[in-house]
Amino acid sequence: MNKIQLAVISWLALSLPCALLGDEAADKPQLVTSPVSGPSDSHSGKPALDFKAGSELWLEGNSPVTRFYFTATQVTATSEVDKSGLKDKSLLSVILHKAVHNLTVTVPVEGLKSGTAGMEKDAYDSMKAKDFPDIVFKLNDYVIRPYPGDENTYAVIAQGKMKISGQERDIVLNATLVNGTEGLTLYGNQDILQRDYGITPHSVAGMPLIGVDNKIVVHYVVKLGLLSKED
Repeated sequence: MNKIQLAVISWLALSLPCALLGDEAADKPQLVTSPVSGPSDSHSGKPALDFKAGSELWLEGNSPVTRFYFTATQVTATSEVDKSGLKDKSLLSVILHKAVHNLTVTVPVEGLKSGTAGMEKDAYDSMKAKDFPDIVFKLNDYVIRPYPGDENTYAVIAQGKMKISGQERDIVLNATLVNGTEGLTLYGNQDILQRDYGITPHSVAGMPLIGVDNKIVVHYVVKLGLLSKED
């Protein structure tokens, strides 16, 4: 082993603990705070979908030396729900009859937290957060079908537009909707390629020569409610 190889190994040994998010980082996301759902508001006087407390959204990425996570601490949703003509006005019925319109989900970039200030700053800079402060998803249409043999679980395919760093792309989300004892929960994950949105993947905190992978995985667990203007 020559001196250069020894120096690189020594540098990695000293730097790696600074980049890791704790001993459990390889097993589960380190949630800095629970995501806060802003008030859903349709601006039309109609009811709207509500992202209830306990909803979660986090990003997972990889690098040559570690996995890392960013947790969304702010998520807001606006929509319109048209229950006219529905005999069953429950939230499940509303979704099954495709009575949800103009759904827009907004995630502030600087509300994404990793627990590592250096990594957060690099990520915000890469995503041009000062010029484009929000990640925005707009729903165009969706298809929902029950799972065979399970009347409480549904497959959802949602088509829409995703805007990140000022770049908007078509996107298709594959999710699962579960009607459980505590209400409706929508969950799934989605691969995002940073370069598709003009983002140059940032470096690992404390390791400027080591970049993260192009692919980021977005995970979400959304507890759905119905915000009624009559309430």
